[in-house]
Amino acid sequence: MERKSSNLQMFYAYAILVVSLLLLSTMLMAFPLGAAIFFSPSLGGSPAWTTPHEMSLSILGVFFEIRLPYPVSYSTLFLAFWAIHAAILAIALLYPHNLLTAIKDIGKKGVLALFDNSILAVSIVYPPLFLLISVLEKALEFGGVPVGQLPMVDPRTTFLGLLQASLTEELGFRATIIGIVAALIAYRLGGGLYGIKALWNPKLTLERLGLPVRKAKLNGIVVFSALIFGWAHIVYGGSVWHLGKLLSATIAGLGLGYLFVFLGLPTVVLVHWGFNYYYATFYFLDKIRGLPSPSQLSLASATTLLGYSQEYIVILITLQSILIVTFSVLKLLSPKE
Repeated sequence: MERKSSNLQMFYAYAILVVSLLLLSTMLMAFPLGAAIFFSPSLGGSPAWTTPHEMSLSILGVFFEIRLPYPVSYSTLFLAFWAIHAAILAIALLYPHNLLTAIKDIGKKGVLALFDNSILAVSIVYPPLFLLISVLEKALEFGGVPVGQLPMVDPRTTFLGLLQASLTEELGFRATIIGIVAALIAYRLGGGLYGIKALWNPKLTLERLGLPVRKAKLNGIVVFSALIFGWAHIVYGGSVWHLGKLLSATIAGLGLGYLFVFLGLPTVVLVHWGFNYYYATFYFLDKIRGLPSPSQLSLASATTLLGYSQEYIVILITLQSILIVTFSVLKLLSPKE
């Protein structure tokens, strides 16, 4: 019985790996595709060479509008944030163990081996979190609690804002709230260098200092960060987001907070990037192809959804979520060794 359960778990481990690699291929595709869409005249909105006077940043959960000291175009800002995310993705392919090593270790460690590499971890944790938040927001809207949505009056600035937010919000809500607390603990235990390392990966740093992360008592600051994250969406985005976003953003913030603690900054930035730039790339691709919003389709024309690139992303996300939930239940019910 135990051998049968073990074989079934290994089957799910490799099935999750296959879908992970499919998701990873679409993520790699999204980088050049998104850039091409941003610079495409068909996207619409402000020209790429427009020079904004201010840029929004967040520190310790507070948003600031900083005045740019010299003219910087939307295209320059986009390429700068694009390059930073590309660098983070490159690091994630090798951190903390490289992708090929993690894949090879599946035979020994099962699904847990996939968490040894940041980008594989993203492909596991991003789908269920994305699906949870999407279903929650649909349920809130259906129940009469408005969530709101991003305005598409200026698609180019919206796209840029989504790319920027996945980095600046992780620095502002995870690294400078949760990270600073973890850094202070690490600094007290091991000195300045460990304090800096804890901003990058709290779990690895604290455990190298002999303190299991579960004993570091970071739950309170994670919850606080999540509440601030939800509150900020309403306070700073009141014209865009409504009451329902308070709940969904808080739950998202809770998930992102624990991902930061256990898997580090590269993983959580890329998960947030998945919510923002990655999904928006395929959304805007369908827009410039002239396709109407899927919500505008009748049930009779539902088959035309197969022509939407974003729907294939949703299929992969849903499939991965089903595999992960099924595996988790199987693991929970399997005989203890």
